[in-house]
This record gives sequence, structure tokens and C-alpha cells, in this order.
Amino acid sequence: MAEEQEPMKRVAIVGSGCSGLAALWALNRTHHDVYLYEAAGRLGGHTNTVKWTRGKYTTMVDTGFIVLNTATYPNFINFLKKVDVPTTPTAMTFGISRDHGVLEWAGSSIDALFCQRRNLFSPRMWRMVFDIVRFNQFALDLLVDDDLGTTGALSEKSFTPEETIGQYLAREGYSDAFRDDYLIPMTACVWSTGPDKCALEFPAVTLVRFL
Repeated sequence: MAEEQEPMKRVAIVGSGCSGLAALWALNRTHHDVYLYEAAGRLGGHTNTVKWTRGKYTTMVDTGFIVLNTATYPNFINFLKKVDVPTTPTAMTFGISRDHGVLEWAGSSIDALFCQRRNLFSPRMWRMVFDIVRFNQFALDLLVDDDLGTTGALSEKSFTPEETIGQYLAREGYSDAFRDDYLIPMTACVWSTGPDKCALEFPAVTLVRFL
């Protein structure tokens, strides 16, 4: 006896970003009735390629979603392979320019870090560097505590899974320079969003795990 087919459903996909397009691709291989809704006049969501021109020179610039990695995008990478979209290996660097160039630095080298030579004598800059090293070393304790289901097991200071990144920075005594000149711009970069939307109320464990 033939197995009965599941009744056809009407499925609505709202938004044609990466997730929406992948869902449409998968569902179109079923017998369901699928509809894609997009408010903009193009597909892709915040993933967009625009033409930039200056004089006789023209180049295409990717905005929004630019890079991915195997650790945090396994399903999307599998989707790209299924639809034969090639990827290109790349090396990532990070740099910022704040307040119309008042503060600029990059992490690719010591020379780039102090591209504004006056920052060699800036206590704020050196404190930021110190806090970056400290954060990279000790913030991982949050993940260990979270994975073990403990609260502050690896330190004398209390930790709760609900702790926000703002609370963590205050508890551990991180500087304003680290927060404003590194962590918030870094978060804005990896999430492809404006710095004003990178709230300090975000769960600390989630942020550290993603970074």
C-alpha cells in the first residue's frame, strides 16, 4: 500500500535575505505551495552589491554580509555548495575610524595599531590594548562556566548566565576605551550593524561565544 502524501500546505516566507532564499530553495523541492514576500525591490536583504565610481574608476562593493566561516555558518556553507556558489578564502583584519578620523587604528600590525603616532603617548590607547589582551584571555572563562553549568566556579566574582556584556565589563573593570573603541565597533563589524544598535544589554556569554 502506497504511503499517503502529507497534505499540501501554503507556506509564507517573509524576507528574501540569506535565510529566506535558502528556505525558498529547500521548500520549492517539496509539494507545498510556497510564497516569498519582500518589501524591497530586490532580493538579498542586507546582502547587496553596489557599484562605486570615482572618475574613470569603477568597482563593485559588497555591503552587509561579506564573510563567513565554517565554525558559525555550517548550514549556510552547505547551502552554497548545494547551489554551486563558490567561496574565496580571505584573511580578515580589523580597523576603526571614529569621529571623522579623530581616532584611527587597525589590528594588522604594531605600525597599524599606532598609525596615529600621537597614540604612542596616549594612556587611553594603552589601556585599550591592555584590556583587549585581558578580555581575550579571561572572557573565555564565561564559556567554560556556561558549559559546565556553574556560576563563578573559575573566579571569585559571581557570574550568572543572564549577565549582560555591559554588566560583565563593569564587574571586571574594563575601560571606556575598550568598550567604545574596540568592543562595540568589533560587534558592529561581525554583526554588520550600526554601532548604535550594539546594545550593552546583550548576553555576555552569547557575545563571547560568537566572537
